[in-house]
Amino acid sequence: MNLNKFSGKLSVDFGGMQLLRYLSLGGNNLGSGEVDEMKFINSLVNCSNLLVLSIGGNQFRGAIPHSIANLSTTAQSIYLGGNQLHGSIPPGITNLVLVHLSMQINQLTGPIPKEIGQLYNLVRLSLRDNQFSGRIPSSLGNLSLLSELYLNNNKLVGVIPSNLGNLKQLSSLYLSQNDLSGTIPEQLFDITHLSIVLNLAQNHLVGSIPPNIGNFKDLSIFIVSGNNLSSEIPNEVGICSNLEYVYMEGNIFHGSIPSLLSSLKGIREIDFSRNNLSCEIPKFLESLRLEKLNLSFNDLQGEVPRKGIFANVSAISVIGNSRLCGGIAKLQLPKCPNTNSTERQELSSIQDTDLNCKHIVGCNRVVIFHFLLGKKKER
Repeated sequence: MNLNKFSGKLSVDFGGMQLLRYLSLGGNNLGSGEVDEMKFINSLVNCSNLLVLSIGGNQFRGAIPHSIANLSTTAQSIYLGGNQLHGSIPPGITNLVLVHLSMQINQLTGPIPKEIGQLYNLVRLSLRDNQFSGRIPSSLGNLSLLSELYLNNNKLVGVIPSNLGNLKQLSSLYLSQNDLSGTIPEQLFDITHLSIVLNLAQNHLVGSIPPNIGNFKDLSIFIVSGNNLSSEIPNEVGICSNLEYVYMEGNIFHGSIPSLLSSLKGIREIDFSRNNLSCEIPKFLESLRLEKLNLSFNDLQGEVPRKGIFANVSAISVIGNSRLCGGIAKLQLPKCPNTNSTERQELSSIQDTDLNCKHIVGCNRVVIFHFLLGKKKER
């Protein structure tokens, strides 16, 4: 009975339906606004064959009754998301043998019960878009079968537990829009099965992205925007060969755009805006099949490429980089110095020595080479 137009109070007594296996009422408009209207769950305790309780996407109010912990041990899936439920999760829910537990988009509060870590058969846990507070319980690292974990858009604090790295079957991890702090634990990058999303955006994370991000060979979406991450963007991002979307805006990354990004043949969107990236925009970005590229508000310099994504002014943004020049006319950037003029060549040479990162690296290598050569001759 999903996705109908049922409305009003659910006043059915399910106590006499011992053979009931599926109660699927999701996507209706059920609910009376009464604070105790979830008490109908009490009558489901007698349904000893119940497999699925699905009442998501309605207007149910009130607290989740503690009797939910007494549902049949055959129950595999509970979907309560998209209602107006409040209060906390009854810790006794771990009496059940659940595979799917979804309580997203409600008004649930309090800490996430550590007892959830005893639901060893869980494959999907969604608690997103609530008001849960406190720390992420480290016991979640015991859920070895978990494939999807959604804790985003809550009020969770503290560090990301390192033992989430034990979730070797995880394909999607959403921890965004919380108040998490500390560094990203390296153990997260050992979840080599992570193939869909890693979303850590809009927290207070610090430190660098470890080089073992290259373990994510199958990851499609990587999001760490809106944190306080620093250091250089690791070149190993380019080893994540299946990446399609990379969002790292709003951090403190510095240095150049990694050269190994040229290996990301399936990349569609890159957002490195609002960082401290410097050096030139690499030409290889022209050859990627990008649909959107945002490099705005950094410290990039030199000539903007003209081909590929750079030929589509609506698909790129390079504003807020005062030392860029050239590019297509619609970008309205100043012309680059005319290298045909001897005087400008000399000026450009001085500027390149001071500013152009590639020339700096090249000059350093030449100096080191001659230094070592001189040492050899002295011997």
